[in-house]
Amino acid sequence: MNDKPKEKVYAERLDSSKKIGKRLRKKQSKTTKKKTLKQKKTKNSNLRKKRIYFNIFLQMPNEKTKGW
Repeated sequence: MNDKPKEKVYAERLDSSKKIGKRLRKKQSKTTKKKTLKQKKTKNSNLRKKRIYFNIFLQMPNEKTKGW
């Protein structure tokens, strides 16, 4: 059968599974970073639009002031 003892075989399997897990976690972290960046960009653009709208709204004359 195998020339290696069981402990070494188990250790090699454990190491390989750890490496595979690290690769998967790296891929997942990259995809989540991309998704969060997209969400941040849309969130920031929406906030900019709201700020512009409210700035214009605040500059509009009130009924009390009746003028610019």
